[in-house]
Amino acid sequence: EFNSSRLEAWTGLPTESTGNELNVTKICLKREDYVPNNSYVSALSEFAQPVIPFISFNTEVTSIHSNNESEHKVSISTIDNQHYKADAVIVTVPLGVLKSQSISFHPELSAEKLSAIDHLGMGLLNKVYLFFSCEEPFWPKELDIIGVALSPGEYKENCNMKSMDDEALMLRVMTPLLSLFPQTCPNRPDSFYRTAWRSDKFARGSYSALQCQSKLEDRVALAQPHDEVVFFAGEACSLDHPSCVNGAAING
Repeated sequence: EFNSSRLEAWTGLPTESTGNELNVTKICLKREDYVPNNSYVSALSEFAQPVIPFISFNTEVTSIHSNNESEHKVSISTIDNQHYKADAVIVTVPLGVLKSQSISFHPELSAEKLSAIDHLGMGLLNKVYLFFSCEEPFWPKELDIIGVALSPGEYKENCNMKSMDDEALMLRVMTPLLSLFPQTCPNRPDSFYRTAWRSDKFARGSYSALQCQSKLEDRVALAQPHDEVVFFAGEACSLDHPSCVNGAAING
């Protein structure tokens, strides 16, 4: 059975936002998870090599104008007033960026697509990376993942991680480890790193999730072309593998 804390861990949303647990858990349980040996860079580097010379890095897009009757059907503007012309464009920004409306579309997106953007939820799951200098792991070597069950309401507390000072954060993450491994776990790590996906202007969250007013048709509507030359892709547009890297790769 999926209790509320496990559902929150899958979706990155509080249970009162997800509503229909059955639809969400059916999607989650269809797939297996794989962890890259190093990082996603290693998984993407082979695919990225051919196009790297054509990528404009550190270039923030602010608006996309489309006009089927012009010679170049799409005009893309950036925050530093650069302009790019193209025959078509594929928009793969996270759903959270679309929700923030930091990119304007001309003509405006259809009511159906705007509704889909509004209805789909953008989950938030941050991570704290702990670095220990101990010679041997203090946890069983055969385990890839150590799960800790949260109590109802703890998800909302953890969402406030960004506002926690270092001491409060260490208390939050080290307490379960010290409880599980009281004889071997150090009192605190040598160093740590925390993510802050909600405040990242190029993400605005971790990944999409169905919430109370969401339906699968919203993902279909989000994936539909706009003005025939502006296309959308990414995990939020995937029906079979939403919220996952493979969903983004296959869909995009």
